[in-house]
Amino acid sequence: MPAPADLVHETSTTTGTGNFTVAETSGKRRFSSPFGTGGTTNVFDYFISHRTAVEWEIGTGHMSDANTLVRDTVVSSSNSNSAVSFSAGTKDITNDIPASKQMAYTSSATAPSLPQAGHLWYDTDLGLLFVYINDGSSSQWVEIGGGIGGSSDSHGLVKVASGTASGASTQDIVLTSATSYRAIKFFITNLSVSVDGAGVFLRTSSNGGSSYDSGASDYQWTYTGREEAALSQGDDADSEIQLCGVGTTAATSGVGSAAGETFNAEVTLFDQTAAVRTQVQFSCTYWDASGTASLAFISGGGSRLSSADVDAIQFLPSSGTFSFSYAVYGMV
Repeated sequence: MPAPADLVHETSTTTGTGNFTVAETSGKRRFSSPFGTGGTTNVFDYFISHRTAVEWEIGTGHMSDANTLVRDTVVSSSNSNSAVSFSAGTKDITNDIPASKQMAYTSSATAPSLPQAGHLWYDTDLGLLFVYINDGSSSQWVEIGGGIGGSSDSHGLVKVASGTASGASTQDIVLTSATSYRAIKFFITNLSVSVDGAGVFLRTSSNGGSSYDSGASDYQWTYTGREEAALSQGDDADSEIQLCGVGTTAATSGVGSAAGETFNAEVTLFDQTAAVRTQVQFSCTYWDASGTASLAFISGGGSRLSSADVDAIQFLPSSGTFSFSYAVYGMV
């Protein structure tokens, strides 16, 4: 169907459900001018509105000649979306794009409120493009485009939550409303610590965040990486999953606390609703506290040592407090 044409507006006094005889409106264009005439159906969108009665119709049609509008297909109307039998009086007939065919677009760090199906949203935090879909049983944001540089995840991502921590000793993220996803991704951005050399830890909950498992043998973790020295650590039995080093020694250094020294991470929680030894993978970059302001990169994994479904995650510094922004996405 052609694009809509500007300033197309005619009137009619035709009654009933059939074709409309239309008349030119002063200063406006006629339908036949941009769309032509002939036997092809569904050439343009039309809007018919009675000036004094509660009668209206939206549909697609064509001009059989310069003065006759054929109502080919009714899309919606005041008659339960069927053809309206218009009563006597003047009707305005215009051309535009129906709301159902229009596409809204938002560029922001948070999802738009009150979206409609088809709404596009570019997440400026992650450089990802999402579309709001309704599959008949639920509505949600689903990733449709690649991230910065054109990369693309092979699965859809749906934003679950976002927020900030400011001078906090813990940050709890409850996942009880995110049970339909195969995995959960956490993006930690510009995390700063109050204590030089503090590490960043993760714990899990199986009771909706009422408590977080912190026993001496609740987790196992390992990571490797590089800064000015090789980074390789792990623990077969620990009270948390360690996402980076702790302290100020080069090989085990934690996050630096000087201005501009921050920690960024992507953490993936797998199959969180299954009663298994739930696992996480993580990759982190940060300026360490070794005294030489070295940039460290770490890639690692961790696991619970007992089987349970996980419905909340807690991030915490090894000492002091931290501040950061976060976003949480479910993988469909």
